[in-house]
Amino acid sequence: MVKVIIILIVLSGVFYLLYSNGYMVVSKKRALMFVGSIRGVRNCKATFTSCNGQMMRVVRFKESRLYAFTLHTELTAGEMAVELLDSDKKVIMELNSENQTGSADINCKKRYYLVFRFKATSGSCEFEWE
Repeated sequence: MVKVIIILIVLSGVFYLLYSNGYMVVSKKRALMFVGSIRGVRNCKATFTSCNGQMMRVVRFKESRLYAFTLHTELTAGEMAVELLDSDKKVIMELNSENQTGSADINCKKRYYLVFRFKATSGSCEFEWE
């Protein structure tokens, strides 16, 4: 029993380190179909059907500067948005089907959160930044 508790504590610590450094995504969504991929650090793409919920990931930037963000969507139903939150979880940029480009002044010493929100969404999207 003690071994199980120790293993759970160690795994919790590993998962926390992976999440806080941007290697793990926290996902709270339902979908008939969802296929996503992260291509490099700055690009992710997904195809989905009847997707509801959200996905959140920690993002760390290598340098402090103004970054440009782009969201390409091909939706057949519903709505989706991508939000960039600062370390206090305040929205500093939001992209959606109507507003597909944006920019944010980033401090490389801070942690940021990237949140994808889906509301009865079907279609595909690609998100990237420079």
